[in-house]
Amino acid sequence: MKKLHWTAWITIFASYRNLLLYIASLTFVIILLQNIETNMQRPYMDTITTATVLESKENRTRTGLHGWDYKFSYTVNGISYSGKSQEPSSSQFYPSYSVGETVYIVYNPNYPHISEMFDTTNKTYFLPVSVGLALIFIFSLVISVWRGVVRSQTLRYGEITQGKIGRHRSEYKVSHTIGKRYYYRNFVFSFKLREKESSAIIYHPHKPDTLYVLERSPVKYCEKSNKWRPAFFFFIIRMAVIALVVLFSMVLMQ
Repeated sequence: MKKLHWTAWITIFASYRNLLLYIASLTFVIILLQNIETNMQRPYMDTITTATVLESKENRTRTGLHGWDYKFSYTVNGISYSGKSQEPSSSQFYPSYSVGETVYIVYNPNYPHISEMFDTTNKTYFLPVSVGLALIFIFSLVISVWRGVVRSQTLRYGEITQGKIGRHRSEYKVSHTIGKRYYYRNFVFSFKLREKESSAIIYHPHKPDTLYVLERSPVKYCEKSNKWRPAFFFFIIRMAVIALVVLFSMVLMQ
C-alpha cells in the first residue's frame, strides 16, 4: 500500500473545483439562513427609529419599471447597524430617498439587525430559489468530495502501468488491459496528452476503469519514501486559495 503525505491529502481534497463549490455553497446557505431569519422575524418589526441612507441604486426591470435598492445605517442602544431595503418597481425615474437623507425604519427590538425602511421591503432573495441553489451546490460539493475519496483510494491501493492513448476530436481515450479485459477512460481537452501514444497511469485494482494519468496528477509518487507528494508550486497555490476562501467565509458570516 502506498502512502499519502498530509500535503497530498490537502492537494487532492482542496481542488480548485471543490473550493469554488464550497464558496458557492456557503454563499447560498448564508443567503438562505438570512432569508429564513428575516421572514420569521418580520412580524415582530414594530419599533420605529431614524436611519441615514448610505446608498441608492437603480434596479430596472425588463418592462421598463424602475425599482430602487437602498442601504442605510442606524443606531440602537449605542450600537451601529446597517440594513438593506428595496422599493417596489414603479414608473418613477428618481428614487424616493437620496443619499444622506434621514428616513424612518422599523426594526425588531430583539434582533436589531433585522430592519426595513417605511414603504419598502427588506431586500431578500426569493426563498425557493435560495433553497434550490443551495441544495444544487451542496450536492455538487458532496459529489466532488466523493471523487476525491475515490482518487485517494486509487492512489493508495492502485497499480501503476502504461496506458495507451487514442484521440477522437477533443477527447483522449486512455486504455489498458488486464489479461483479456479492456478498460478505458475518456479525458476532454487534456493538452498534456497531445501527441502521445502512451503514458503512465494508475488504476484501482477492484475497479480497473477508475484510472488516472500520472502526468495530469497534482501529486507525484516517490518510490524511495513510498509516498505521494504534491509539487511545491501546486501546494502553495492551493494553500493561498484556501486562505482566500477562509477570509471570504469570515466576511460572509459577519
